[in-house]
Amino acid sequence: MILCYNNIRESDGCELRPMSRTELGYTVDADGRNQQLDNAIKRVLSIKVILAWIMRGCVEEYRNYPIDEIVEFIEGEPQISGVPVHASSPELIHGLDTVDKNSGEKTVLYDICFYARLPGSEETIGLIINVEAQNNYYPGYPLTKRGIYYCARMLSAQFNRDLTEGDYGNLKKVYSIWICPHAPDNRDDTIVRYRITEEPLLGDPPEEKRENYDLLSLVFICFNDKHMAERAREPLSGDPAKDVSRLLGVLLSQEIRSFDKQRIVEKEYHMDLSDNSEEVLGMCNLSQGVYEAGFRKGELQGEARGEARGEARGEARGFARGEAHGEARGFATGIESTRTATALKLLKRKMPLSEITEISDLSEERIRNLAKEHGLTVVTE
Repeated sequence: MILCYNNIRESDGCELRPMSRTELGYTVDADGRNQQLDNAIKRVLSIKVILAWIMRGCVEEYRNYPIDEIVEFIEGEPQISGVPVHASSPELIHGLDTVDKNSGEKTVLYDICFYARLPGSEETIGLIINVEAQNNYYPGYPLTKRGIYYCARMLSAQFNRDLTEGDYGNLKKVYSIWICPHAPDNRDDTIVRYRITEEPLLGDPPEEKRENYDLLSLVFICFNDKHMAERAREPLSGDPAKDVSRLLGVLLSQEIRSFDKQRIVEKEYHMDLSDNSEEVLGMCNLSQGVYEAGFRKGELQGEARGEARGEARGEARGFARGEAHGEARGFATGIESTRTATALKLLKRKMPLSEITEISDLSEERIRNLAKEHGLTVVTE
């Protein structure tokens, strides 16, 4: 027997009650669909023509090249995150093992990782590119640090795979591109790149060749659904960065209908995805399913919470308040739980109070109370 309890505190004047089979079903359904959706998104992002748009918008080496030429620079072989996909889909890529195992270091499993040739070069390996789909923008640590770590691992892994010891002259440049479809509003519709630059601190030395130090670039493509329907109605801008942000936003949106996604991709981006229609359609259907399952779960939690509060405070008053506040509080429960968990992680890491409030969207008073409840120290500087 499995007992799952709704997030209703005894301090609310209600007894903890087991989650109903219907609510549990929606919870399991949403979790299962989320995992399926995560895999489906990786398959769609690994379609070569979509990768080509990402490369033109984020990888400066391809910015001035047409999409069909960039497609030819991408290495083939169908495998994403170590999970085989349809062998009959030639437009999906692999080209490089997504599992990075170094002795004495943590194993890294990349979402997508592949080789790409540089324009004007005949070498098979010009760049090593990693693409990550990151749903949680605030996982309890800075994503930039994780991204830089991935870049460092892709550099060091070349000695286990492509280079002999000491062959530093042949190190290949690496890119780690992070796609964040649930970014906060202050990051919506932005693309940011982090890279190594030369900065003389004394004297006027001759410039080092850029190719000798410009060996890693970390890129974040951030957007959310808040204004995506509006942006979907805008025409292509001709700016590679802006156009790829719009493309990914449309593809990964839970608000835009599958029919509209197909129309935008085919008519405006001139993509023929007929060979990959199964991957795209599957992702669109799962995206809608996750949205509906989460919506229904929130409705059920709202109703349950409203009823529980109503029983504790009198049937007449309870139903009135339950109907008025139940659904709203049910939807808010998931968001509040996520913010609370994030704040606790950051408190344990001794992050300053001002930063925790900015990241978690909780008040200083709420964070101080959390710290007191869990015996944690609040850092104010």
